[in-house]
Amino acid sequence: MPPKRKAPLATGDANSLVVPAAKKAARGKGVAQAGTSAAAAVKKYNYSDPISVDNQEPAEITFVMFSAPENEDDDSDTDEVDKEEEEVIPGSLQGILDRLEKEKEKAVHEALNPPHELVNGCRTIEGGEARRRIAEASNPYEEKMDEARHKFVTAGMMTAEEAKAIVPNIRDDSKKKKDKNAEKADFVPPRVVTDKGFPVTKAGMERFLEINQEVDKRDQDTQGMYIYNDFSGYGVIEVLENTLAEFNKIIFKKDVSPLKKWAVVEGLTIYLAIGDHMTLMMNDNSQGIREVFDMMGVMYITALEMLHESGLIGPISPLPDNLGVVTLFFLDFMINTASNFDIGWVHEIVRAADTYGVVLSPSKHIKGVDQGTLSDLKEMCKKKKGKRFNWKTEYPKFKRYHSGGHQYDITKMSKKGKAQYTFGTKEYDEQWEI
Repeated sequence: MPPKRKAPLATGDANSLVVPAAKKAARGKGVAQAGTSAAAAVKKYNYSDPISVDNQEPAEITFVMFSAPENEDDDSDTDEVDKEEEEVIPGSLQGILDRLEKEKEKAVHEALNPPHELVNGCRTIEGGEARRRIAEASNPYEEKMDEARHKFVTAGMMTAEEAKAIVPNIRDDSKKKKDKNAEKADFVPPRVVTDKGFPVTKAGMERFLEINQEVDKRDQDTQGMYIYNDFSGYGVIEVLENTLAEFNKIIFKKDVSPLKKWAVVEGLTIYLAIGDHMTLMMNDNSQGIREVFDMMGVMYITALEMLHESGLIGPISPLPDNLGVVTLFFLDFMINTASNFDIGWVHEIVRAADTYGVVLSPSKHIKGVDQGTLSDLKEMCKKKKGKRFNWKTEYPKFKRYHSGGHQYDITKMSKKGKAQYTFGTKEYDEQWEI
């Protein structure tokens, strides 16, 4: 069992939170502004050099669907469903273009085959006249397609390049089953949070999948084994420690893109939002878990500061518009899932979000953090002096007792070691005298 600290880590420093450069300059402090000016060119960057962000293309993204509410009625009002279908929802550009393409093909067919020109089922038409009729029938629908693309780009749901890349895809009704996968492939995830779900970077999703995989490697139930009651819980702690160690390894590397650094935090937060935390919460090392959560708080605030320093919070950021909802998920976990740990720094996440320009808009899909919760946390920020959460000083202290590693990784156990803990083996029966 890992040694236990006597006190949590993230509450140790009482210095005031650093105000971003933009706010200092507004008060006449003379701090250089970020941008293309000469003053900005000599600005000292703590996390990533500007060259790691220059000409950064929009991050590749994927889309996470919100889980359906538990009390959702499948037989909902049909009028409401029809209304939703009439609205242009993010991700439906492909469907709009397909519909317009079908209408265009019908119009072209009618233009080329007017009934009055048919004689005994046949007709003759010159090539030039055919091309003229095709263009005349097609143009209105081509214009409507361009208008649809423009609407999606203007709404911020995708870039102009992404919209241009989507082309009509007429499907044969006899191949509907086969084309289900094609529809998924054609789906272009919106870069904004919608009522259906929220965008995350592909790098962040990959980190989530890796974290989940590492947890499974340490889950004795998944591996069909029994070692001791809290083994799997200690395994989750180890994975979280490894994730914090990974963040520590790259956070101050100037040549590592801020997007890559954020992916670690994003992936961890997705795990906190949708992972199964029963084995972690039932683990007997409550103090060790609390210290891990405290360090996560320092990590999250550090990550927001890092993104702000590089100008990656806002509408022109190459990141998708998900910082707000990801922050809400992080708050929801710390306030509700981890409620037994009585975490006292949660309001500092709200303070950091406000300081660095992250907009927190409550979502009906994150019921644990409503407007009342945010108002209470903001009120705490007014009453309590801001604390300086310094990764460089806090993480070394944390690492002494939380080094991570692979002690609980079952896949690294010897064949003989596995056998004595695996259900149904001779070694297991002998050990437990079955």
